[in-house]
Amino acid sequence: STEIVIPWDDPGNLLIQSGGTLIFNDNVTFVLESTYAGEISITINSGAKFIISSPSRTTTIQSSSSTPTYTYPFHNYGTVEFPGANVTYTYGDRSDLTQPGGIINYPGSVANLTDSHIELADTHSVVANNSDLRVDGSDTLIGKELASADSSKGDGIWIKNSPNVTIDGIRVKMSERNGV
Repeated sequence: STEIVIPWDDPGNLLIQSGGTLIFNDNVTFVLESTYAGEISITINSGAKFIISSPSRTTTIQSSSSTPTYTYPFHNYGTVEFPGANVTYTYGDRSDLTQPGGIINYPGSVANLTDSHIELADTHSVVANNSDLRVDGSDTLIGKELASADSSKGDGIWIKNSPNVTIDGIRVKMSERNGV
């Protein structure tokens, strides 16, 4: 088991540059330690890849271990391949649900989420904005399994101007607005 922690006093943001690939396999816990919501972010630039290959779904990206409600922005301009990931507590502006939040896939990006759990987002769990998105797998969960104050406040999956979207065999739970 491996735990990677980015402390708040570090320049802190995870940035994968064009041409770069970051791969997490099984048993990795990636913690973004911060002192307030939105302070530290994950960004995958155009031409970059972030892969979580965890068939047993034992790899997790999470916010601060001491205060999990300190959420983090997740921006994808490149490629995200998540077969078997757990991604929790992504950031979104709860005061303006017309803005994207969660895992935000920007124009030209690609995201493949298979048998993954994308849970406990501030607002929307996954946003496809003029991007390619595939969300599938019988073990895929978007949102939160049980109702609580931590339930996502927006949509499970928000699709905007994205003609190449495939959603198949997944569960979308406890979103306060629309599932998809």
